[in-house]
Amino acid sequence: MKMKRALACLFILILCTAVRAQDSLTAIVDGIVPRNVDELWADYGPRAEPLDVEVIREWDEIYQGHPVKVQMLTFTVGTVRGRVSRISAYYAYPVGSQGKVPGLVQFHGGGQRANRQTVIVDAANGYACISLNWGGRELADQKSGDP
Repeated sequence: MKMKRALACLFILILCTAVRAQDSLTAIVDGIVPRNVDELWADYGPRAEPLDVEVIREWDEIYQGHPVKVQMLTFTVGTVRGRVSRISAYYAYPVGSQGKVPGLVQFHGGGQRANRQTVIVDAANGYACISLNWGGRELADQKSGDP
């Protein structure tokens, strides 16, 4: 439930800036905003736009004897004001897992950024984990000038 609320807050921020019909979320009309999660997501089609995931870097790590695959990536979160909006993230998962593994989404507080170490530790403990950089700050190990 907390994750649903956090996602709702994130998309309310995006909703507040939506102004065109082609945007991912319905624009605010006459100052009327959604009053609940159902209203917020009523016109949203989660598969209407492709995620268009781009892996910027990928590497293997071993944490406390457990091999994990780590990726620095970007993906599309929707269209805002007629422009595609992308978020960067760290994503990691255990190497050698048989089948599906449980997943975690790590949200940080304001002013912070995605945390690479969190996804590595979680992957070493058997989870696929993504740490979103929703605030737009440069990732900790992203070199100046990189995408």
